[in-house]
Amino acid sequence: MGHALWIVLIVLAALSPLALLSSRRRKRALPHLNDGIVHHNAGNLDKAIESYTKAVEIDPKLAAAFNLRGKTFAGKGDVRQAISDQTKAIRIEAKFADALMDRGILMHATGNFDGAVSDFSRVIKLTKNTRAYFQRGLSYFGKGDFRRAIPDFTRVIEEVPDFPDAYHQRAIAYGKLGEEERAQADHAKARDLVNA
Repeated sequence: MGHALWIVLIVLAALSPLALLSSRRRKRALPHLNDGIVHHNAGNLDKAIESYTKAVEIDPKLAAAFNLRGKTFAGKGDVRQAISDQTKAIRIEAKFADALMDRGILMHATGNFDGAVSDFSRVIKLTKNTRAYFQRGLSYFGKGDFRRAIPDFTRVIEEVPDFPDAYHQRAIAYGKLGEEERAQADHAKARDLVNA
């Protein structure tokens, strides 16, 4: 028993400097992260990317910097790099719902509907985010899987009954399935909400 205790103490002693090093890196990286946010908000995307890059060079485990740099790359139209950065953020923090949501939207935009559905499903499991249900419904729609899209749009309507886009998308899905009466009812509701 005494031998095991010594092993535990040795392991803890070895890990302590690593934790301290990680903490120091984080403190040195945060000013660059904050600078990136300021540049991003000012619309200076190149400077924002520079600042986020400095942050991840100092602290390669700073998931927020990868997420924000990914958003910035997306804002510049570099979807490939944006997806790469969101993926890095998710590898660091598997339950990073914002990065999953952002990557799902990017995957949907590139036609990777299976990847998008997977990311939105993970967000839903983590947060029950209504926006994730809507985006997953759109991704099912993109796959031509109208039967699976309808429950997601229905969930959005239950949570946000005055959201015309959810009625509109569900109406189209019903129409694709030949359920014209339901489609017409949802189209009418969407029009009423838009005209209200």
